[in-house]
Amino acid sequence: MTPRNLTTDRSALLAFKSHVVAPYNILTFNWSISAPVCTWGNIPSGIGKLMNLKESYLGNNNLTGPIPEGIYNISSLRTVDLNSNSLSGSLPEDLCSRFPKLERLFLSSNGLTGRLPPSLGDCTELIGLLAPSNHFTGAIPESIGNLTGLLG
Repeated sequence: MTPRNLTTDRSALLAFKSHVVAPYNILTFNWSISAPVCTWGNIPSGIGKLMNLKESYLGNNNLTGPIPEGIYNISSLRTVDLNSNSLSGSLPEDLCSRFPKLERLFLSSNGLTGRLPPSLGDCTELIGLLAPSNHFTGAIPESIGNLTGLLG
């Protein structure tokens, strides 16, 4: 078995990148031989240009920084999994009008702040919601009680 380390991980990721046609070159700025792998940790701001993206599984990737504003422009998203990273910032108040098809929202174990938006109750397609182990403030919005499809 070949030993793995950051150098082999970087080589593997760069090899993978060379075979990916990333719209708008969203990987160009973060993933390069000149940048340490440990600094690749932000979600690329260009993710908002992926207008047909339906599922985003970015959990457990040591991602840091705020969730890019552009991601909230992807109205086709059904699944957003950002669990177990080190993301910061707050969620937009109009989250569900931006994600009208949202079925799964997984935000556990990050450093998110602010309050859970009351508009979560407007995510009528939502069947999965995980948001523990963050720094949210305030009460859980009563509107979440409107989400009769949430799986327990």
